[in-house]
Amino acid sequence: MLIASAVRPMYSILDLACGKGGDLPKWAKQEIGHYVGVDIAYKSITDAIQRYNGQQNRAGCNFPAIWCAGNFCKSNFFQELEKVEKGVRFDAVSCQFAIHYSWTSEQDARTALKNAARRLKPGGLFVGTTTDANVLVKKLQDAPGLNFGNSLYSVEFLPKKGVAAADFDKTFSDHSPFGIRYRFYLKDAVDDCEEVSLETCRRDQV
Repeated sequence: MLIASAVRPMYSILDLACGKGGDLPKWAKQEIGHYVGVDIAYKSITDAIQRYNGQQNRAGCNFPAIWCAGNFCKSNFFQELEKVEKGVRFDAVSCQFAIHYSWTSEQDARTALKNAARRLKPGGLFVGTTTDANVLVKKLQDAPGLNFGNSLYSVEFLPKKGVAAADFDKTFSDHSPFGIRYRFYLKDAVDDCEEVSLETCRRDQV
């Protein structure tokens, strides 16, 4: 719904953390004009290319696509992108369920947003989706320990090195808003993946 409401036909798209190309049908539905997919995992890029080629053969993806393996949170990302797509600016930069990975440190967060903004046309859009840190913290505070969930999912917050679980501050009053880590499990989809909580009150400041 977010992509459908923001993206217009013939838009050029930079898709950060594109993964295995799961959003390709959404871009095809919007009839975009040009696509660049970026992911830190080379294997995911190869899977995305296979998916794109398959959908293209079935007239699903009628837009040209370029692929790049790179880390959008790092300062050398712009140089890596220039190797495959030199000087192009985009109507929209998308980052779906991945921008929080840049919140490992303030430097990485600022670099990620700078890299995204640097490639936008004047008046271009950043389209992003992430978890709601306020909901995560509320559920954590209501839980007796550091984990919560049900038969379908689980979340376990991870104390900083050298901090006992019993001493974990659930208000995060003494913690930097960056580098708040937790493990996430989703039945039949995500197996104990380490995530980073994106603290809402700092998101707008950065």
